[in-house]
This record gives sequence, structure tokens and C-alpha cells, in this order.
Amino acid sequence: MTYTKLGPRALDYTLCQYGVSRNIFRGPRKSFCKPYIACLGGSETFGQSVPAPFPILTERLIGQTVVNMGVTHAGPDLYLKDEAVIDIAQNAQFCVLQVMGAHNMSNPYYKVHPRRNDRFIKALPALVDIFPEVDFTEFHYTKHLLHHLNLMDCDRFQLISTALRTTWCDKMKRLLNMINRPTVLLWMQNKSNSFSFDSDPLFITESDISSLNSQVLGISKYRRCSTPTAYSKYQFFDVLDQDCHAEISMRLATDILVHVA
Repeated sequence: MTYTKLGPRALDYTLCQYGVSRNIFRGPRKSFCKPYIACLGGSETFGQSVPAPFPILTERLIGQTVVNMGVTHAGPDLYLKDEAVIDIAQNAQFCVLQVMGAHNMSNPYYKVHPRRNDRFIKALPALVDIFPEVDFTEFHYTKHLLHHLNLMDCDRFQLISTALRTTWCDKMKRLLNMINRPTVLLWMQNKSNSFSFDSDPLFITESDISSLNSQVLGISKYRRCSTPTAYSKYQFFDVLDQDCHAEISMRLATDILVHVA
């Protein structure tokens, strides 16, 4: 199975699956017969826009198998619901967990698709109560929904964003408990001390990250310099070029070698 990105310089690479997981990962498919590192995360970990994403580059640097378990637009829900991936992570020597945004997950206000976490499925009664004038059938993506609600009433929206952050912290703690392996958080931040809908990871603050300190070996922070790009309305992503992935891999290689030595 291959995936080709349309454009002047198309990428063609192998996709794969592991065990009974219904999620699709970037290949080549890895063997688990030797000690390995597992990388979990979203679009940046998957590396849709580059020939060699940071898991591949990290593998080359440390000379040890690194399994790319990243999924485009993934949130914590995808991993919490995928026992096959959790099993792979639990048997890894070391894990890298990307800090994913707080919007792509089910929460007290709305439900998302269990695998395509950026897809808005339905509004829950609590959200309808706060925004009774909204027709939620018009929305298909989480960012489109949230952007619209924020424009309607930023004060009411504050209730939702606060709940998203609280839910995110709870789910990340659960995920780390389930993995139960030495783990480094990879925090790729494109803006600091500001909020906008092209910031990433969306809604996450320094205090949210700090709440996970006791469950991880450390936090590898990478300040993005890339420019957010809109590929469809209210759907933004940062294109990390090959140089960015190379820098991230060098930082991760250092962290991994320090902790597994």
C-alpha cells in the first residue's frame, strides 16, 4: 500500500498496519524481534510532507529500530482506544509521545470519530445548552466548530476551551499510565504565550505540560519556525520541512541515548 502526496514533488511511501489495529501508519513495517523505540503522535510524527520524518532519522542516528506510530490528526483518543498500539508501546524499550492538541478528542461537549480524531461527530447536551442557537449539523471538523463558536461568543467559548484542557490532561495521564514505559514528551510549539486557531498544539499551555512531569522522563521542546498553512477552511497545519525533522531527530537521539544507556 502506498500514499502519494499531490504536488510538484510528489512523495510516494509505504503504509502499513500492525496487528489488529485499524489505524494506518507510515512504513516501512518494523519488526519487533529486537529492542525498539516507539513514537506516538499526530501529523508531524507521521511525516506526511517529508521524505524522511524524524522517527526514521532518529533510527539512523541511534542504530536502533524506531517504530513510527504517528497518525495524521491524531489526538489522545486514538491511542486510548487502540489496544494493539498500546501493546506495542508497552513492549518498547523507550517511547516518544508527541504533545497533541486538545481539540481532536471527545470531551464533555462533543464527540469525535474514534480514528479520525479531527472529525466532529455530534454535539453533546452540555454544548447545546451553551450555544442553543447553533445548528451543529453544519460542522464536520473540530477546528471549524471551535473557530465558529469562539467568534460567536468568546466568553461562552472560554467554558469549552477550559474543559478541553482539563480533559486533555486527564487523557494524557491515562495514556501515559497505560503505556507504562520510559517516555519523553515531544513538544513542538509554533507560538508562545498566545492563542489563535493556527497555534499548535491547540489550547495547550505550559502548566498543562507541567502536570505530566511526574509521569515522564523529560520534555523535549522544539520551537517551530514554520508558517501555518490552511489547506481547507479552518483546517490548519504546520509544514515541518526536512531540516526541521532533522533537528528534532538529533535532539531525540540525544535524549534517548542518555536515558537508555
